[in-house]
Amino acid sequence: MTVYSVSTFGRPGASRTRTQLPVPRPAIAVLVPDRQDRQRPAVRGGNVHPDRHYHRPALPGSERRLLLKQRRNLGREDEDRRPVVAVHLELRDVYTPSDPWFQAWLTGSRGEFERRLRRPWLGLIREVTGRGVLVRRARVISEPVTEYIGFEHATTESNVAAGEQVRWLPRCGSSDLLLPGNDCWVFDNQRVQFNYFSGIGDFLAAGLSDDPVVVKRCAAAFEAVWERAVPHGEYQLR
Repeated sequence: MTVYSVSTFGRPGASRTRTQLPVPRPAIAVLVPDRQDRQRPAVRGGNVHPDRHYHRPALPGSERRLLLKQRRNLGREDEDRRPVVAVHLELRDVYTPSDPWFQAWLTGSRGEFERRLRRPWLGLIREVTGRGVLVRRARVISEPVTEYIGFEHATTESNVAAGEQVRWLPRCGSSDLLLPGNDCWVFDNQRVQFNYFSGIGDFLAAGLSDDPVVVKRCAAAFEAVWERAVPHGEYQLR
């Protein structure tokens, strides 16, 4: 059993407690965002798919189907020996304000926070990265940070322990970059999934694109952010 540390618990500025938590060994893997547990429609090529699960700790249905469909390719290298890559660009400061996990963190409900921290996402990422898939997440955030970003920061060490690479870029450092209008995943430089949220952060829908121009732009945007961003272990909340 692997053990990781949670060094920030509760609102930014509140007292911090360092807790050692056990993490189960890997089970299965998928490369998708890990937000929300309610069912919402997903948009694929202009059509609405009603069976989308998008709330912690459940997994987004359309993204899960996408990756499971490509499962035979995960972790293998193609003819030019290029490893499979999935990258996630996050651009918002607030997500899913009613998320029970977030609410547990806000209210200092340690037992509930720690219970949800040991989520299926971690096992999923372990299997994928164990197959050689590179999973990177870059977050562009405003400073001083919102409470939700403080919450994400408090949970990110578990993502890193599971195999994700995570970096943070203060928004003031991105002014000269050309970034997409919505959060997105880029899967192996072949497909983009955009995730659409309301103004207050509730998930609305997702859209997939195989357009090579769109994919290239989003991949380039991610790399531009990644080059400037600070690794999670070095970033301090402000």
